Amino acid sequence: MPENAVLLSKLELMTDFGEVHNEVDAVIGRVVQADSIGRVVMPAPATPPVPQQLPARVRDFAGRRQETAALRRHLPEPGDGAGTGPVLVLHGTPGVGKSTLAVWWAHEVKYEFPDGVLFADLRGFGPGSPATPGTVLSGFLAAMGVPNADVPADIDAQTGLFRSLLADRRTLVLLDNAASAEQVRPLLPAAPECLVLITSRKTLRGLSVGNGAVDIPIGLFDTDEAFELVAGIIGTEHAARERTSVEELVEICARLPLALRIAATHVASNRFVEVTDVVREIRVGLGALDRSGDERSAITQVFGWSYRQLSPPQARVFRLLGSQPAVEFGPHAAAALDGGGLDKVAGLLEKLADEHLLDQVGRQRYRLHDLLHAYAASRTADEHDGPEALTRLLTWYAWAANKADEIVFPGQARLAISVGRVAAPLPFTTRADALEWLTVEHASLVAVRRLAVEQELTAVVVLLAGAARHLPLRGRSLWRDRLDAEHDGLRAARSAGDAAAEAFLQVRRGNTYRIVGEYLAANADFRSVLELTEDPERRYEALCGLGSDGRDRGRPADALPFYEAALPVARQTGDLLAEATVVCNLGQLHAALGRFDLAMTFSQQELALRAKADDDIGVAYAQVNVAVAHQGLGNDTVAIELCERALTVEGASMADRATALKVMAFSQARTGRTSAASRCLREAAELLTLLGDERAAELAERAYELETGRAAG
Repeated sequence: MPENAVLLSKLELMTDFGEVHNEVDAVIGRVVQADSIGRVVMPAPATPPVPQQLPARVRDFAGRRQETAALRRHLPEPGDGAGTGPVLVLHGTPGVGKSTLAVWWAHEVKYEFPDGVLFADLRGFGPGSPATPGTVLSGFLAAMGVPNADVPADIDAQTGLFRSLLADRRTLVLLDNAASAEQVRPLLPAAPECLVLITSRKTLRGLSVGNGAVDIPIGLFDTDEAFELVAGIIGTEHAARERTSVEELVEICARLPLALRIAATHVASNRFVEVTDVVREIRVGLGALDRSGDERSAITQVFGWSYRQLSPPQARVFRLLGSQPAVEFGPHAAAALDGGGLDKVAGLLEKLADEHLLDQVGRQRYRLHDLLHAYAASRTADEHDGPEALTRLLTWYAWAANKADEIVFPGQARLAISVGRVAAPLPFTTRADALEWLTVEHASLVAVRRLAVEQELTAVVVLLAGAARHLPLRGRSLWRDRLDAEHDGLRAARSAGDAAAEAFLQVRRGNTYRIVGEYLAANADFRSVLELTEDPERRYEALCGLGSDGRDRGRPADALPFYEAALPVARQTGDLLAEATVVCNLGQLHAALGRFDLAMTFSQQELALRAKADDDIGVAYAQVNVAVAHQGLGNDTVAIELCERALTVEGASMADRATALKVMAFSQARTGRTSAASRCLREAAELLTLLGDERAAELAERAYELETGRAAG
């Protein structure tokens, strides 16, 4: 049966002897299917999603008629296929209402963009670090239906993919709070019917010169617009009744929209407060506000008026939030700053949100406007209660991140570093919650780490570097963030003279280099660890890292000596799972080289070690490796039984199940059970498709070949 022999040969080549637990380069596989008469067909492409990412607009929008008219003049014409779409830049002083205008107008015209609206806060000014173009692009690509695993790691490739997807679409892109032209350029589509709307405190002249952007300056309200805003918030009847006081409020707030909104909202939310009361409070002892147009002084005094209405505990928490380096935060972080109980601080945050001194942006998530943040920071300096609070906060973030890492990766090696007493509890208990917290707090953890580097808090920096382990579980665009964290952690460990932490993080960085495909740098780190330490755990990891180079690149003979050297070192650690990992790789490498007797020896050793360590999932994995050895020795019936047993284990990963199914299919096909083999291959293909593994289509095609080969026979 030459046809079956060819099929069996293909299946044999397909059998995966590599390490299943490697990070999967998840690219969505396109599964090959067959139509009713057996022809190979490809599935129709899915309809791309239409993103609608605009935040909510304010209900009491006022003024800006000239600006909105200017914006509308630049709407691209439908069907215009020439050039690139317009780029509009709204720029002006802080608090002048650039973002409010941009979001409101985008809602007005969003129906003229049938392919959706993309929105990003670039965080160019305010607490924390500006958003990187890569982070923004990965979010945009995900919103347009690109799986995280398909997002390129390189920023130029991300930009190219983004522009390709928008090439024939009519989409509005709103980029809020831009820091510079360099931050924005990678985010600009080249499509003629797309419109980009940018807000910034700068004019971004580089975009005007290099990209033909149109500048639309946003100035202070005129008197009528300012009155309209206040009346819209407190009610037209109330504004008419206190018209003189409203006019005074407009003047004393220098017609700055944010200052007016804060003052008017306070009146609207408290039926016992009149506009005249607000004006009197602002005017007391504030002669500087007599200078027309001094909007910075105006808003500072409005903040001061709101601040003085707070109780002492509320005022303390508000002041301390000026030390918070993150854009968003939760009550646990605020409790760490305050040093008090979580329930108490959570209640104080709710009160601050009610007083419009804090924005609630989600469930237990808050944001401090950048101007309020600056004001809070100035109050913190005045009260001299910031430095200790900041240390408490950074320490808590490091402790919480390390605990999250411990929950997400149980039983894995970790740093033996203590940051001392922490001032708040953990915001998670389960693995899912811990991973979600690490994901949501990613930007905060980056900002905290950078501040800890400035503060020379080496233990905090080292722990945060160790807690970046989870990032390869997410999109490729974040892999470099793990590398940055490990760079910082290594420098901190070296400056502190902590050789153990240095070796730990150098092994970790070597693995990160391997993940991003920089094998020379990875091997340099692994070899450096072998020179740096005699710690058997680190040496075992470094030797395995060197071995993984040959294994991952399909050179099992090159990998074998490193795993052979790692075996006695792993035994020195006394860690059964470490030893099991090494003998697992030895068995797989010998199988890949066709040495099935040695593969059997090592795979059975692996099975015994995992059973002794009560590693049920690992036992199932080892059973498949033993099955591969039996296949090589011609014992297909035993191989099938072992794979069937492995597939009954609960909790095994989809990747492990797919491997077991592939191995079993090989033996089934070789013993004439082609229907069963085809079913196993199709199930394995489905699992790999869910993982985004590009090998799924190949498995589906092999299943089809088995089916058609059986029919032909």
